[in-house]
Amino acid sequence: MLPEEPDAAQAPGAQDDSGEESPSDRRWESLPNRRLSPLQIRFSQFRARSSFRDGRPLSEAACQLRVEGDGPERLEAPFPPIQVLRWRCKLRGADGAPLQDASGGELYAEEAWFSLDNRRLAVLQQAARGGL
Repeated sequence: MLPEEPDAAQAPGAQDDSGEESPSDRRWESLPNRRLSPLQIRFSQFRARSSFRDGRPLSEAACQLRVEGDGPERLEAPFPPIQVLRWRCKLRGADGAPLQDASGGELYAEEAWFSLDNRRLAVLQQAARGGL
């Protein structure tokens, strides 16, 4: 059993319409910008550096965020939208081996949004939690 290919989108931003076809029904494709709450997006790595590539600390970008309207999905950031993927991760045991069902097929978690821009996501999540 192979994992389904992810859907690409950009955030912050998106409200997932229930009338839209399921992401698992589509092949890899780029979706238009969407508004998602930063708290709905998972990190794609375990750690993120405390500064951007240009040496600017994440805390500096956090100070430049503005809230437009209600809710964490209304954050206006001083950087480009983050890129996210809709993905189903393979479930693994404590030893790192893939978990399998009774018939030997690999098990997968539910689909979730994952960031490709972890430092920017860290700033957005901090702001969404009221940490500014």
